[in-house]
Amino acid sequence: MRSLSSVFVAITLCVVSGCGSSASSTIGTVSGQVTFSGQPVKAGEVTLYSPGAGSGATAAIDGEGHYQFQEPLPAGDYQVAVLPPPPPPPQDAVPVAVEVKADDIPGKYRDFNSSGLTLSVKPGDNTFDISMTP
Repeated sequence: MRSLSSVFVAITLCVVSGCGSSASSTIGTVSGQVTFSGQPVKAGEVTLYSPGAGSGATAAIDGEGHYQFQEPLPAGDYQVAVLPPPPPPPQDAVPVAVEVKADDIPGKYRDFNSSGLTLSVKPGDNTFDISMTP
């Protein structure tokens, strides 16, 4: 009887923990490039929000318009917004040379509800290029 309950416990643990399935089958990496009127956006952030999960993530845009989320994301559907870089701290007396003008990220792309951008993260690598227009 004791070995039967050991088998039952082992089977239960296997079912609860996924038994051999890896977490990587439910997560994906996301990267891409952000452009405005065909030109790379050189600073800012790409932000994802999953209404179903109630969570999100943010990735910085580099000087060539590329972004990559540092942590894998759970597979699922996300709303996307593109935000301009934050202003420099007020104590900075020297202006920071950022080549992104406010017009480079139109207002509609700064809000999840108006951007019209959505992403379905699949397990594995995901490339999501964002091409913004005026």
